[in-house]
Amino acid sequence: MMESKEPSRIQKNEKPSFSHRLRTIKYDYWLIAILILAAFLYAWNIWEAGEANNFYTAAIVSMTKSFKNFWYASFDPAGFITVDKPPVALWFMTISAKIFGVHGWSVVLPSILFGIGSVYLIYNMVSKRFGRIPARISALIMTLTPIVVADSRTNNMDATLVFFLLW
Repeated sequence: MMESKEPSRIQKNEKPSFSHRLRTIKYDYWLIAILILAAFLYAWNIWEAGEANNFYTAAIVSMTKSFKNFWYASFDPAGFITVDKPPVALWFMTISAKIFGVHGWSVVLPSILFGIGSVYLIYNMVSKRFGRIPARISALIMTLTPIVVADSRTNNMDATLVFFLLW
């Protein structure tokens, strides 16, 4: 006698539930440790950032005053002089300053997040082609590179630029 094999719920072209997918995720604990290390290195002593880069901080203060200044990355409150860089990175810093107030740490926070995101993007990019171990090594090297640490701890545009180049 033949047993009928009724297809399971997942075999009926139904998508598994979110909770089922969440339970079956395999985490890379080495990557999590590298990301925590990156967060520690990039955010260490962030509250002592002071004004960070005074030029960009002045532009961020001006950009929080009006939408025109925000859109054109105006340096002065009158909206006449603009910053010599594309405004996208300053937009993220201005949004952070609008949410948390204008402090040294609030204008540096987007650079820290973009730096951590860049470490993950490097891992993701390398793991697709070469596997997990080379991806872990490349993410760790990026995390420990002194210029990456330095750029992620200031409100220069470099961390944002690297993030969008890797994306």
